[in-house]
Amino acid sequence: MKKILFLILIFVTLGFANRDTVLENRSYKIGPGSHLSVIGTSNVRGFTCKYDITKFDNAIPVHYNVDGDKMLFSKSDLILENINFNCGGRGINRDFNEVLKTDLHPEIKLSLKEILNFNKKKQVEVLVDISLAGVTNHYRIPVAYKVSNKLEVSGQLDLALDDFNIIAPTKLFGLVQLGNHVEIEFQLFLESI
Repeated sequence: MKKILFLILIFVTLGFANRDTVLENRSYKIGPGSHLSVIGTSNVRGFTCKYDITKFDNAIPVHYNVDGDKMLFSKSDLILENINFNCGGRGINRDFNEVLKTDLHPEIKLSLKEILNFNKKKQVEVLVDISLAGVTNHYRIPVAYKVSNKLEVSGQLDLALDDFNIIAPTKLFGLVQLGNHVEIEFQLFLESI
């Protein structure tokens, strides 16, 4: 009787298993030539804050399952320390870190959740959670990619500061007003290690 129950359990388990699912664990290093920037505007002029890519000295672990034309990720995070953004001067760097609430939330966390239609050539849709200033939001980002000796991924995403409970600050008694929207632009060369 125990053997029959065991066989039934095995058949039921196998009946729900997906044969197309493949488990993968990899690590990537962000290579030279990569860039990531936050671009914003104010009523006076625009600004660009570039991330110091040389601060990515550790490998980035990526854990995923392939399921048909989707890749499902877990524990695949890119951490950006706020202090590694350079906006072009001490004053604007200080303002940038103030806006991001760096004293309370010193990093931006990008958690890769899913890649849709990864069998398509040149472009995919990426589902990512972005944690910024203590708030996490979900985004769908179109990402272009090329595979050669490195994996090149590039794209851009428009964010609204108020989605992260950030009130666009003012300076000089309200004469200078930061815009509510910023754009994240990236081009990363990823080396599998």
